[in-house]
Amino acid sequence: WQVDNPGGVPSTNSSCFTALPGWDSESPMVGLYGDWWSSTDAASAGAWFFGLAGNNPGTDRGTSPKYYGCSIRCIKG
Repeated sequence: WQVDNPGGVPSTNSSCFTALPGWDSESPMVGLYGDWWSSTDAASAGAWFFGLAGNNPGTDRGTSPKYYGCSIRCIKG
């Protein structure tokens, strides 16, 4: 991540998610944000995503067309 949480509080990975930002190297947002797809469809052409930002201790949630290109997280079962 390019920045820490507000007030300079370092990230602790207390959730054990170990997320890294996921924008492509051509984007001005590389190193700042990461969005991950949910497995839940939102509409015929969309799905839910969850987002993290290096300068925000919370999470973001929304829907987007499936061509948007969010990251995925594989969980070993």
